[in-house]
This record gives sequence, C-alpha cells and structure tokens, in this order.
Amino acid sequence: MIKAAKFLSVQALCIAGSLLPATHAARAQPVLRVCIDSSSPTAARDQAVADRVARQAGLTLAVTPFNGGSGDDDGVSAKEFRAMLTSACELVMGYPVDTAGPALPPGLLATKPYAQTGFVLVTAPGETARSLSDLPNGTEIAVTYETAPNLYFARHGNVLADVHMSDAETMQTIASGKVKAAMLWRPTVDEYEAHPGAVNLGVFPLDEPHARYDVVALYLPRSARQAESFNATKISVDASAPAAGLPALFTDTQAKAGYAKFLGNCAQCHGTHLEGRSGPALKGPNWANAKADYTVGEVFTVVSQQMPATGPGSLEHADYEQIMAYLLQQNGYPAGDKPLQFDQATMSKVKLLYHGS
Repeated sequence: MIKAAKFLSVQALCIAGSLLPATHAARAQPVLRVCIDSSSPTAARDQAVADRVARQAGLTLAVTPFNGGSGDDDGVSAKEFRAMLTSACELVMGYPVDTAGPALPPGLLATKPYAQTGFVLVTAPGETARSLSDLPNGTEIAVTYETAPNLYFARHGNVLADVHMSDAETMQTIASGKVKAAMLWRPTVDEYEAHPGAVNLGVFPLDEPHARYDVVALYLPRSARQAESFNATKISVDASAPAAGLPALFTDTQAKAGYAKFLGNCAQCHGTHLEGRSGPALKGPNWANAKADYTVGEVFTVVSQQMPATGPGSLEHADYEQIMAYLLQQNGYPAGDKPLQFDQATMSKVKLLYHGS
C-alpha cells in the first residue's frame, strides 16, 4: 500500500527550474510573501505566477525558498506547511490537488488552480502506443517507487513494473532506451525535455485514477486577503490535461486512429511525435501561437489538399479527419462526443493555439 505521506512527498514536492532570490520589500509598499520549493521542477513557473500576482495587486514580492526534496522519507508534513505559513509566508506555491478527489493538509485552504499537471505515459522513439492498453503483453514500464502509477499495473495485465527509487532514475531509464515506456510525473519530463540533447520521447496523458492534478497555492485562513488578490489575478492555466472551455471538435476514437495514419503518411517529414524533420513541427507554442494566427480550417485545408508530399490530397476524407483530430489532441484540444467532419473542418474558424504544457 502506498503511504499517504510518501505519496504527498512525490507529488506535492516533485513539482521546475531555477529560483530567483527573495526580494526585499521597500518599507512603504505592502509585501506578498510566498514560499517556493527550490527543488521542484516547476519552481520557475511558481515564481512567475507569484510575480504576476504581486505586480497586479501593487505588492512587493518576497520569496522564501524551501527544499521539499530533502529531509525524511515522509516529505513535508501538514505541520511543516502550517509552520511555514505562520512564520515565513502567506502562500505556499506549487501544491498539486487530485482532480478526482481534492484533499488538502488539515487546517489549510487553497487558491484557485493556476496550472494543471499529472502523471503521463512516456514512450521511446518509434513506439506507437499512446495508452497502457496499447502496449504489447509483457512490456516492462519504468515507474517510480510508491507513486500512483504503481496502482495501474493491477488494472493492466499486459504490462510489468520496472521499479526505480527516484523520478530521475525512471527518467534516465526511458531516455536511455532501456525500456519502451515509463510512467512519470509530468514536470519531471518537462525538465528533461528542456535540456539540450534530450531524446524526442512520446508523452501522453494517462486516463487513470489519480493521474490528473490542479496546482494551487496553500494558505491559512488569516491570509484570506492575499488569497483574494491571488484569485483576482488572471492567470492562464498551463496544462498537460486539456484547457477548460476549449471546443471539442473530434472524438477520442478519431484521434487514436489519426495517430496511426499520421505515422504512416506524415511522420517521415514531421517527426514521430510532431517534432519536425524535413517538414515543420506540428505541435507546440512555436507553431500554434497567436502571432501565427492559424485557424483549424486553414490548417486542415493545407493538410487535406497538400499532404502527404508524396501524393497531395490522395488520402480518404476519413483519413484526413483522423489526422486532424490527432493534431488537435496533441495541441491540447479535448475530445468530445461528435466526430470531426471533413466539411466542418474545412470551414472551421476556431483558432488553433497550443494549449499543452
């Protein structure tokens, strides 16, 4: 059985990057004090969010770093969170809350979510699997000891656990090609992908219990005013799960079929994971952004009339629909109940913007 405290340590404190030094507030200006886990892969993101809140509220930001990755096996306890919030800060950034059953440390409250994260399936280059059920019988999957994905093996008899003691070890195992797949905390993967020379790996959300999380800031009731300032700040939620409010233009079945069609007709030029080769990347903020100003209809017209390069427009309408569904899914759009139709896709004025992580 997974120990709750250990589970908290892995999730709450495995959340990227460098931490800026604490800012000393001018005496005349009110101060917003936040605590940020300096060992977390998302420390830079947490810092940026806190900066934005302070700026919009007209406050000076003071950051107190703590190392959530050190200490005993139980990680940071509720008592330690309360101690930080009593003496060092009004908000503790970067706390993940399970979307399936939100639970907070006793006596603490949470701001609205400012990001989304979770556990993901990571696959080696050339692998076509996008879910646990897609993997062949007997496939070994790297996983970190006492994290939620250990529970998934009981639900999927086709896969076997290759257990490692840290996320770093699990990440290295899949990156070095020792296994075909791994299940990891998404910020760990993001941190790896930011390094030069990182292997192009497939990364897919896990449709499993306790795999998706909202990221919030914790606070005590006495800091309600600072929490109100936080909640009043407009913050875009970056997500490994689809962003809320986006149109559902395709079905999950279409997207799954589209992945296979993409591999067979598009990957040679655009990369197995849409990262780009002789053709451009088809995923991410450098491609689908506000400056590019693409619509779904414009992209689909190019795809259906000019692709594949070896036979422009030669595929069936259903093939193009499925490929477009896959492109939308990989750029963060949610699946729905109604399939994408060829004419609908051609006429669509929906902006194609990257909503992933």
